[in-house]
Amino acid sequence: MLFATIACAALIGLSIFDALNHSTIHWTLTLVFMGFLAISTIFTAAEFRRLRDDHDGRPALRKSYYAKIFVVLFAIATVIAMIILMSLCRESNWRETADAARCNATHSAAAVCEWVVACLFDVYLLTIVVDLRQSVYTSKQYMSGSDVAAGRRQSSHATLGRRV
Repeated sequence: MLFATIACAALIGLSIFDALNHSTIHWTLTLVFMGFLAISTIFTAAEFRRLRDDHDGRPALRKSYYAKIFVVLFAIATVIAMIILMSLCRESNWRETADAARCNATHSAAAVCEWVVACLFDVYLLTIVVDLRQSVYTSKQYMSGSDVAAGRRQSSHATLGRRV
């Protein structure tokens, strides 16, 4: 959650510092956003891989895991496309050149890529909400008395040597 929160803060910074007036800050925040989103996904994927095979919520979490991986890979591909589009017209005074129409279209396409990445982050956050929702149902089952009595889960009392 920490890395996703940092990515979210970078996304808010992107909305404050536009590419026209604050180019360096804007592109730095874009890289921070993508980097921390990727790190968040790596840790989430590692967490999923550590689940036992008999974990009750594993099928739902598997879908969420694949959704996260797809979203991040698609976002990385979109950022690469955005960087390529932005590098096609690198001159700072491209509006005064003969290629102004082409550069305007290229920069507009790069801006569309940037907004696609922002929307993909929303989808990523929705997958986290699905994970949290799943954890509520799993924890209710974990804490139920029938599971403890059946010996499927150990309560804190059992670990302290008391009878359940």
